[in-house]
Amino acid sequence: MESRSKIGWILGLVLLTMPIGHAQKELWMSSSDANITKRAQRQPAPKFQIPTGASHVDNMQLIGPDRLLVGLREDAQGVPNADYLLIDTRKGTVLWRYPREKGAYHIQLIFDDLLLIRVDGEKKTDFLALDPTNGTEKWRRSFKSKNTSFLPVLPSGQIWAFQDTSKKVQITGFTIADGETVWQSESAGTMENSPSPVVHDPYVFTTFDGLKALDPRKGTVLYNLPELQLHALSPPLEFDDSHLYVITKNNDLAMVDKASGTILSRTPLSDNITFTNVYHQDGVLYLRGLDDQASHYLIAFSVTDKKELWRYTIGEPLLSNLVLHKGKLFMGTASSLLALNSSNGNQMLAVKVTDTGRNYPVTLREVAGNIVYVGELVIAAYDATTGIQTYKHGMSPLGPDLHLNGLDASIPNLKEELGKLKASASPGLGAMANAETRSYQQMANRHYSDYLSYKNSGNYSSSQHSYTRYKISNEMAKTQATVAMAISLAELGGAIAKGMQAAAVKASIEKQELFRKSILDVYSRSQSAAYLYRPHMAYHSSNDQFATLSLIHLPSGKIRRTYLSPIYQSYGLWNLVDFENQTVYHHGIGMNPALYTLSKARKSTLFSKIKTVETFIIAVPLRLQE
Repeated sequence: MESRSKIGWILGLVLLTMPIGHAQKELWMSSSDANITKRAQRQPAPKFQIPTGASHVDNMQLIGPDRLLVGLREDAQGVPNADYLLIDTRKGTVLWRYPREKGAYHIQLIFDDLLLIRVDGEKKTDFLALDPTNGTEKWRRSFKSKNTSFLPVLPSGQIWAFQDTSKKVQITGFTIADGETVWQSESAGTMENSPSPVVHDPYVFTTFDGLKALDPRKGTVLYNLPELQLHALSPPLEFDDSHLYVITKNNDLAMVDKASGTILSRTPLSDNITFTNVYHQDGVLYLRGLDDQASHYLIAFSVTDKKELWRYTIGEPLLSNLVLHKGKLFMGTASSLLALNSSNGNQMLAVKVTDTGRNYPVTLREVAGNIVYVGELVIAAYDATTGIQTYKHGMSPLGPDLHLNGLDASIPNLKEELGKLKASASPGLGAMANAETRSYQQMANRHYSDYLSYKNSGNYSSSQHSYTRYKISNEMAKTQATVAMAISLAELGGAIAKGMQAAAVKASIEKQELFRKSILDVYSRSQSAAYLYRPHMAYHSSNDQFATLSLIHLPSGKIRRTYLSPIYQSYGLWNLVDFENQTVYHHGIGMNPALYTLSKARKSTLFSKIKTVETFIIAVPLRLQE
């Protein structure tokens, strides 16, 4: 293949004439062969490179020792599904391929002998079990509703399926081992008007028609509290060792004895606040919410005295988890780190971390006497006592459509346009903002809770395996689905028919949602007890820019960058670090121009075809800093 450096491609678009009026484009990366080779000489040699053609990745995770599962989608109009691959990371070989049909695939649970996957189709939802040793199907269940949701109930070895049917919810319990039905029941109400069911030992709790506690083996109702009615935007249930806490649709805060179902207290809250999150710590409930004027609140409520202790008001959403440290309550917004006096709610610290305005998601970590603010592209640490900045690292996104700032900023416009083309109404912006705030708060709480669990159990070295085996990913999928995301609407031209416009807009949404899911999935697996990583762009000049991974040692703030691929379209988005084996698994084109080959021409838009450089799954060694 003739060297691109001789021709001088700079993210070139070379138009070739094709039959029947189609234009064909050849897409190259921006960096020259000489620059790629120069940067590669400073990087460790890859352990392996597995060709993946012209593709995107929609899932990448470790599912066991030396086993990497990768879900591929074609880089073409509509982003159709391609195979699941299982890679032996020790040998660098593909153990099996599983061809995926139409639908959105979501990994639910992973065991030594089962890989459980939900498949959302246009008119039905499937739940299938693959044998992880050879990729064959062990069993499959089909449900004739695209709105079916699933809840793994591990104490009973079951999966519960929930389906809306004529203002009732049909519940089916089937076994994880073979997919056979164990029991079925119905509940009044609908899923779309209530928060998701949750498992909290020893019960399963639903809120379709009042609060119910169900037996995890038989699905029978153990107690029913119809007076505690919730709605779709009610905060998720919160628990401590013996109680659960509910904010009803009438804005009453109820404390319930978890074992018996006795309502111990019921306290009216402010009518003008829509609550998004309830968080319990050390005998205090922290309630977060917002009002119609876009003011955001944090209210401290005493579990013992059943009364409000204090409230704090701010104009920005409070998005992070809460960290209590020596009388200070730390929290994060999209731009700032805040600390309140935990006894009276007075502000003790307010530090501007970033001016970007939409630095999502945000998680706080307490590490070596610092509070570490973890945003998407900003990582900063502040002394927990003085608030003085210890270190800060900012990063550049890989592309304008490959970071949450860009995705969050405008997909409401795109979805609104699609709604107009289909003559259907779009969701209100107020509801979107409310759902977005709730989603990020829950994500941060869950992420921090997982970290503490692994840290306290001494099991963080294998946390990625634990995370994929024991955490329920369908809740994350729902979180992502409710958050506002998008890009600007591309000009399609007045000559294109309305139906063709709708198809093109839908394809754009699908691609952007794939990118967003990829970012959030990587984010959820991005840290260990001592390290955190971020994929981002390293820019040197217009023809010298690379997809890079930065590994940050959280106690010291030391950072080490690894070049992975030259910037090229949307590739380089997926990076997964195996901390235990000190390896990053990267989806891109790598740092060896001799391996770059063009794909076959394929349809990209309504009137054009493209050829792109084919991609790889690449394993690159990483050296951890002490």
